[in-house]
Amino acid sequence: MIQKRYTKTAILLLIFVLVVLTSVSMASAAEATIGMDLNKNYKVIPGETTTMRFSGAPASWNATNGILWEYKLSGTDQWISMTDKRLNSLSSEPIPVKINGINAKIFMRSPSAGGNNRISTLIIENTPASLDGIQFRASVGKTPVYSNVADLYVYDRVAIKTNPKDVTVFEEQNAEFSAEPASTGGMTYQWYKGSVSSENKLAGKTDQILAFENVQKTDAGTYTFVVTGPVAGPENTASASAQLTVLDLPTVTATASHIVLGDSVTFTATGSDGLTYQWYKGTPASGEKIDGKTGKTFIIENAGQDAAGTYYVEATHTASGAKATSEPVSLSVLFIQTQPSDTYGFINNYEPVSLKVELPELDETAGTMEYQWFKGTPESEELIAGATSSELTFDPTINPIQKEDEGNYFVVVTQEYDTEKFISVTSEVAKLTVFELAATPNPVTEEESVIFSIVGTDGQEIAGEEGWEYMWFEGNGIDDLTSISGETGKKYEITSMPLSKNGFEYAAVIKINDHEIYSNILVMNVEEKSEDDSGNGDGEDDDGGNEDNDDNENEGNGQNGGSGGIGNARVLPPVEEYTNTEIATGSGLFVLKETVSGFIPEEENDITPRRTSLIAIILLILVAGLLIVIRKK
Repeated sequence: MIQKRYTKTAILLLIFVLVVLTSVSMASAAEATIGMDLNKNYKVIPGETTTMRFSGAPASWNATNGILWEYKLSGTDQWISMTDKRLNSLSSEPIPVKINGINAKIFMRSPSAGGNNRISTLIIENTPASLDGIQFRASVGKTPVYSNVADLYVYDRVAIKTNPKDVTVFEEQNAEFSAEPASTGGMTYQWYKGSVSSENKLAGKTDQILAFENVQKTDAGTYTFVVTGPVAGPENTASASAQLTVLDLPTVTATASHIVLGDSVTFTATGSDGLTYQWYKGTPASGEKIDGKTGKTFIIENAGQDAAGTYYVEATHTASGAKATSEPVSLSVLFIQTQPSDTYGFINNYEPVSLKVELPELDETAGTMEYQWFKGTPESEELIAGATSSELTFDPTINPIQKEDEGNYFVVVTQEYDTEKFISVTSEVAKLTVFELAATPNPVTEEESVIFSIVGTDGQEIAGEEGWEYMWFEGNGIDDLTSISGETGKKYEITSMPLSKNGFEYAAVIKINDHEIYSNILVMNVEEKSEDDSGNGDGEDDDGGNEDNDDNENEGNGQNGGSGGIGNARVLPPVEEYTNTEIATGSGLFVLKETVSGFIPEEENDITPRRTSLIAIILLILVAGLLIVIRKK
């Protein structure tokens, strides 16, 4: 009985102990509380002090109940304790700890209100940037109650060191804004056009420099640079706004792009306000400054030949110093570079005779050129049909020179440089003087004198000019024309024209200022002298006269070359024998020959047959006389 009573007592005591232990355990768990939680984010500048505070109260302060600090490195999942046990004792001196090798310290204090609550302070002096991104937490109690997880951000202050400056450029140029933050650690950048708002954000413009290429007028406006701190620490600072001013490119207009010599032209520059100007001739790559030409307009008066070319203007914005050049504009000056000059030609000219003009080399904007020749003067002209080239030519095979061609000539050059846009210039007047080679007389009777001369259209012998040189030619056919040695005067005379020269051709060359003018070809008509023209006796005894003349001619055959006598037999006058040497005129038309004195008998000379007949008659008479004598004997 007693044994049963002790057994019940033991059971009841055991139940009581279990209840007490459970109550104590529950009370201990319930009494561990957090008084001051950690902030979620701590943001500091490198070198500053980081301070974190945490307070809590366990059921009782002992070796297993207390506060424990931990940290976790960025990118890991492991929490690392700063101390080897929980802190439960108050301390007047800091407790040194390490955070990833960096020195820190912890203080344990009791709040002024007393009680079971205690404050633990973690202090990191001279916080290095290497702790950026580390997470922290604290816990209290044997069965830990944990604080918030706190992120530590160590980054430079979000501030602007250098604001962007206003920029002024001309259209199609490049522009650039730049800004500088106070520090760069962990910062991001964004440029905005206009106000700082999401709709004004410039996509992709996230550098410290905002650059523009080929600026357009639509790019003008204000621009702002915004610096933002690390992610999860969204602090940002905007710079002062900067203005982009886009100026109009200067342009040049001219009152004319094509002018003639002596005209005037005005160039005018246009552009934005606040510009100054400097004019240049040439292209922007190699232009030459025109001294003193600094206004909006530039005038060329009485344009000379050197006025042709391209012109442009350089504009400078006074306030900003921005510079730009206009597109060059071309100026074409139409003038006749080589005027037609007075010239000479012979009737029925052997070689072409021309009047011509030459223009300067013109650029590709010159357009087309048209020519029209006139006879006369600009005050009284006659259009020459078909004469529409730079050269008016009298071609011996098409339009040989005639007397009526003598006179004044000029040409009008017309330039069409755009659809139905024309300018024209008139040449100087040049005179064509017409000569003719004449022989007096022609026809001529053999042995008469003939004078060859050069006459004008009035039939009068030309006076010629000082320095003119003359050469005379003759030949039996145009291909046989050779120079007559020693004949260099304005006239050429044959004192006794032989019948053998009948049909011969004669020509002259005048050399004027190294230019040779070839005459027309003159054919001589030499007529045989009649018996009535021989001048023998008084004409009463023709037979006797003939016999005398025959004797006289026979006597003169070997002496002086006289003519007349039996059977019209005659002796050729002395002529000159030549050897071919081409004349230094370059024409090859006539041939100069060296002179050798002598006699050249004509082909088919009738002297030998006449002598033979006379000898035969004499022999017959002698034979007949001899036969008569023999018969008488």
